[in-house]
Amino acid sequence: MKRTKKRIAFNEVLLDDRIINNCAIDIVDGVVTDFFQITGELPFTEWLGGSATISRDASGVLRVYVKGKLLK
Repeated sequence: MKRTKKRIAFNEVLLDDRIINNCAIDIVDGVVTDFFQITGELPFTEWLGGSATISRDASGVLRVYVKGKLLK
């Protein structure tokens, strides 16, 4: 089965009680596998801009949400 991996970037990401400005998030099949602050353009990165939230779902898996909707 092919896994779907993508990297997206936002102006700010809320994680617990902190805000990460200019943040890239790696997602594999809807699961956040990595996130980090960026200082410049990254290849193969989709810039969505705006804000997102990283939080754990009911199973404890990190997910990313935009305007309250799960991003896959």
